[in-house]
Order: sequence, then C-alpha cells, then structure tokens
Amino acid sequence: MIRKSLVSEDWLAQIAPAIHATGRAKERLERASQSGFAVTTGQQPGLFGGPMYTWWKALSAVSLADRLEEITGLPVVPIFWSAADDSDFAEASYTIVSTTEGAVRLEMSGSPEAGTPMSDVPVGDVSPLIQRLAEAAGSSASSAVLELVRSSYSSDHTVGSAYLDMLRTVLEPLGIPVIDAAHSCVRAAAYPILRQGLERAQQIEAALDVREKDLKAAGHAVQVKQVAGRSLVFGGYGGARDRIRMRDVEQALANLREATELFVE
Repeated sequence: MIRKSLVSEDWLAQIAPAIHATGRAKERLERASQSGFAVTTGQQPGLFGGPMYTWWKALSAVSLADRLEEITGLPVVPIFWSAADDSDFAEASYTIVSTTEGAVRLEMSGSPEAGTPMSDVPVGDVSPLIQRLAEAAGSSASSAVLELVRSSYSSDHTVGSAYLDMLRTVLEPLGIPVIDAAHSCVRAAAYPILRQGLERAQQIEAALDVREKDLKAAGHAVQVKQVAGRSLVFGGYGGARDRIRMRDVEQALANLREATELFVE
C-alpha cells in the first residue's frame, strides 16, 4: 500500500531513453520497476572517471541494494546518476594520478563559457593525458581499462558523454544502470518538481535561511551556502546553465508551461 501511494505511473517507461541499460543492469532495472524500488547515487563528470569516490559511491549503492533485497524480499536496483548537465568544467577537466614523482594533476585544456553543460563541451585531444595515465599505472595497468579510456575519451565525445560511456561500460556488468541527467526525457519527467520549486521559491528560500541559521547556532559549518535572490531551479539561458533569479520566477513559470526544454535541472 505504501509503494502504491508513491508510484502512480510506469516511471521506467518515462525515463528509459536516458538509461538505455543493457545486460545485467537492464534485467535488474526491469525487475525493480515492476515490483520493487530503486536506490540512487551519482556524481558529476570527472576526467577518466573522476576521483575514486565516484566508484565507491557506485559500489556502495549496489551493496545497499543487495542488502535491501535480502531484508525486504523485493527487487531493488541501484541507479547511478551521471550528472552530464553539470557545468563545472574546472572540476570535470582534471584527475590526480600517483607517479614516482608524487601526485600529478592531469588536466584538459579549454575554457568553455560559464554555465555550459558538460554534455555540450567537446573532449578534444587528450591523448597526451591518456599516455601519462598509462605511465602512472605502470605494469599494473589493465589493457582493457586503458582501451576503454581511449575509446570513451576520444575527440568525437563531449566531456559528459565520455564520462557516461565509461561509467556504463564499467558499472552495467555489476548490475548498475546509469542515467544520463542531460537527456531531455529526464527534464520532462522532472517537470512537476521544477514547477513546484518555482511556485514555492520564496518559501523554500525562507526555510533554507532558517536552516542555515540553526546550523551555525549549533556550531556547524554550512556546506552549501544559500545564494540570496536565487531559486533552486536551474534554467538554460542561451545554452548556459544558471539558477533562476527570484525576480524571474513568474516569467520562468510561463516559459515552463510553454516549453519544458528550457530547464536543465
């Protein structure tokens, strides 16, 4: 009864184009969509798969899903959220490797316009960085993994699609589907939440202000600072991505009713 109250439609059919799961991941996803539920984790793009905690998150999610299946007797699918709609190129453009000289930063060149989603930023030629990665791995390198890096981070990919391709190749055999957050069907599925986020923008801002004060009063640091005058909904402005200003909420709602493609998160 509880699950029925939460799920009122076939959620998988709505977002399936953004997941496009295969093999073990597809099987687990389909079973959970029919009579179970999902647990999620995710990470924005990072060069060559990003930091180690990208993989720790994925393995933690599948471990949790397995344990929940044991406890509940229901099928549970772990879904990894690939945030290709993220616009932080500074974070997505590098990784750190260990070499005989110590930690070395491998970093892509380029400077895309602020707010450009990683799904729209070309990878370019990163072959010198791949070579440095192979050298850092030394004799312990897996040829299959290095070949995956080369095929994913090729010049015909974007930063977002390269990351997505690598994640799917590694995680799907483990039974972990990967969702592309930049896919248009995800934005369409998020429409009701985006609308409410805009309609209640003032109340949400007030609640966040109160929470921030409570955290500081308790001696805690605020990990994500509130930006005054900005809603939590992101919109697309000429290809760039930014939080919608409070003064623009009414216009954004009007635009949302006309074309949900405006919104990227």
